[in-house]
Amino acid sequence: MSEAVTRLDFAKKRRRVNHLWLLFGGLPLLMPIASLTLLSQAPPARSPAEALAERDAGEQAFAVQCAYCHGPTAEGAIGPALTSPQLRRAPDETTLAQVIRNGIPGTGMPASAVSESQARQISAYVWSLGHRSRSAAHGDVRHGQEIFEGKGRCVQCHTVGGRGGAIGPELVDIGARRDVDELRNSLVDPDAAVVVGFVKTRVTTADGTTLTGVRLNEDSFSIQIRDTSNKFHSFWKSELRQIEKELDRSLMPSFRDTLSADEREDVVSYLISLGPKQ
Repeated sequence: MSEAVTRLDFAKKRRRVNHLWLLFGGLPLLMPIASLTLLSQAPPARSPAEALAERDAGEQAFAVQCAYCHGPTAEGAIGPALTSPQLRRAPDETTLAQVIRNGIPGTGMPASAVSESQARQISAYVWSLGHRSRSAAHGDVRHGQEIFEGKGRCVQCHTVGGRGGAIGPELVDIGARRDVDELRNSLVDPDAAVVVGFVKTRVTTADGTTLTGVRLNEDSFSIQIRDTSNKFHSFWKSELRQIEKELDRSLMPSFRDTLSADEREDVVSYLISLGPKQ
């Protein structure tokens, strides 16, 4: 075999090896570049209602996936606090979602098995903790509490300090979870952002009786709801004539006409005062 043929065969083999390296060995080099491209993409545009629903879902996922290390309200425990507006490892919300999924090598932050959508939800919740609205409430906190417990009848549906109903979300730390503008809007347009886990549900029994409340649990055969008088009910679906779920409707009434603007501001001031003490 001539030397020219040997060199040609060697060159062909080297090109084949280089081609395989590009297909397989070069892949890890390309993957970080793709990751950087993903990290540079901003989160999809969301309406205020969608953003609030995403944060609510993220708060629930955080309680299950993250609270053991970072504390129930992200105030810090084994892991660092996450309430700062500047997170050293996550300069933006999208990067934070990537950190939640991939972890931080060489630290106590492990990779997570959460889905991409769950990571976005948790990221939205954590990011909101350090980027709350700078708007300030200008009402009377004490008068707001009086309205909350009296004229507004809010305590019939919401629990604060172990007192109240369970038709609506517990508000013991609402001041740490909502900003002033969100609270103002919720008093006049509660349907704009319905809290996850409080689906308005109406059931009609076989005898035509209608019952409205919030769905507590549901499976293929039964449904449990709490009605507007805080009573618990459980039904076999086979016994019901109809089940209606209004995912975009809240049981909470609008206070646009029943409370004055000053009274609503007092209630907001009271609500914003409910949260972890600084």
